[in-house]
Amino acid sequence: MLFWLGMFLGTASIQNTFAVGVLGYDQLTNTRLSLLMIPGIILAGIIAIFWFKKEKPLKMYIFSGFAAMIGYAIIMYFSMVLEFSYDNWYLPMFLKGYGMCSLFISVWFYTLDKLEMDEMLAAIGLVLVWRTFLAVGIFSTLYSWFQYRFQVTAIGDLAVYMDGMTVTPQNVAANMKAIQLNAIIIATKKIFGYIILVGFAVLIYVVTHHFGAKRFQYFRFVRVLGGKSVIARRRLRERKKLLEEIKDAAGPAV
Repeated sequence: MLFWLGMFLGTASIQNTFAVGVLGYDQLTNTRLSLLMIPGIILAGIIAIFWFKKEKPLKMYIFSGFAAMIGYAIIMYFSMVLEFSYDNWYLPMFLKGYGMCSLFISVWFYTLDKLEMDEMLAAIGLVLVWRTFLAVGIFSTLYSWFQYRFQVTAIGDLAVYMDGMTVTPQNVAANMKAIQLNAIIIATKKIFGYIILVGFAVLIYVVTHHFGAKRFQYFRFVRVLGGKSVIARRRLRERKKLLEEIKDAAGPAV
């Protein structure tokens, strides 16, 4: 789960590309977008306090974190246009802040739970390197490569509709800029689309994972064969065996 958390954290690189490269934000405005995550972070922390205080199962808290991250990716997938306003950042960044904080708390708690202090201190370094550098670095690199690859493909697809009637020597510069920006948006949307698909698979894994509980505590599969369940036939065999033992023990006594 730390690896898939890096998948969502790596979206910061393609978000910066969209904000700076397409919307034309300066570095200060782009940095201020991170401040929009503060309400979600605070909410995730408050929920975590009550969640662990009441000792509720960890599964649904982790599920809510990944669901918030997927919600952020879905909103960005459907909202990224050239006319994207600053007000449209509030909801996706709120969800991203909630998902990031809740997953930091829950996944780290699940990873380091039931470890002794010496083992925990030894594991923290490895987990921190894995979550912060390896997972985020791997996905950031993949996103950069795929964005370049999808962008080149998008430009080739858009070039099909370019001819002397639509692009004239007088407006070629303006049209090329619009084509380039639309190609960046297309490439970014493709990446977010794949993230959403993988994210739903992660949600299925979270729902089906036992998280330390007995694997079949919630799901009992009972086969019915010939009108009698497996459990009923097992109990019948145990009852017959018990009767035979009683008879064997009663024979010498008589």
